Amino acid sequence: MYRAVILFTSEGDWEWLFIDGVLIAEGHTLEDGDHLYFLRIAEEFELASSDFITRELLPGDNTYANDHGSLPETFDLLKYGSIHPAT
Repeated sequence: MYRAVILFTSEGDWEWLFIDGVLIAEGHTLEDGDHLYFLRIAEEFELASSDFITRELLPGDNTYANDHGSLPETFDLLKYGSIHPAT
């Protein structure tokens, strides 16, 4: 199971970080491209690199984000299956 999920739009203009299924951060570029951000997150949540996965947001969830200004607070509420915790 991936504990840390980074979702991004196909246009590459928005990113979301979920840890253990909960939305932790979102932005055009997470933490303005601060590469140490993910090291701090990994340390804080006791994550290994194998706990992370990145996935493109599926069109239906992208539409949701555009309509609501964000994604739901937990990825189990994503309606179009952009990510499943066990994949």
